Amino acid sequence: MDKLAKLRKKEGLTQEQLAEKVGLSTSSIAMYETGDRKPPLEKAKVLADFFGVSIEDIFFNSKPHECVVNENVSA
Repeated sequence: MDKLAKLRKKEGLTQEQLAEKVGLSTSSIAMYETGDRKPPLEKAKVLADFFGVSIEDIFFNSKPHECVVNENVSA
């Protein structure tokens, strides 16, 4: 969740200011930033929309995981 803190700081906002702007509690913002809590989808969308990025940009790894397909699997 370090990405959320970086975005917030880049905008020059405190946790309290961000919380007020997006209608969340300061403690929720703090827990999302530290990873102590994961935001519900609707709150993640509010944060992503505020920063103009995707939910994935904030809350998921930046590189997608490779999917390995085993072609020898019988049906």
